[in-house]
Amino acid sequence: MDAAVSGRPVDVERQNEVKDQVSRFMLPAETILIRRMHVIVAAVLGQLRAGADWGAIAAEYLHGEPPATPLGETEGEYFDRRDRLNWTRASKAASSRPVPTWRCRRGERETSKSQ
Repeated sequence: MDAAVSGRPVDVERQNEVKDQVSRFMLPAETILIRRMHVIVAAVLGQLRAGADWGAIAAEYLHGEPPATPLGETEGEYFDRRDRLNWTRASKAASSRPVPTWRCRRGERETSKSQ
């Protein structure tokens, strides 16, 4: 913003310091990509005028929170059945093989290691 618009004098030295800091700011490519995908999804949902408790829905996937919608409950039941079936098959193939921690929901990690 220049001095004519803001009514304040421009501190050229401060502007140069900020430009120098911004030019050294780096983010990993993966971070930029995922943030771009989040923005695109948000834009599409906004254009569709979709309404829901998006924070609660995201918490299901990101933090293992309980389902926030009927679809989330149905999906949870599906994955529970699938995981039980896969666990049964894996148990027959290899005895006492623990479930990988990346497949466990919050609170299940301790129990899956002991199985």
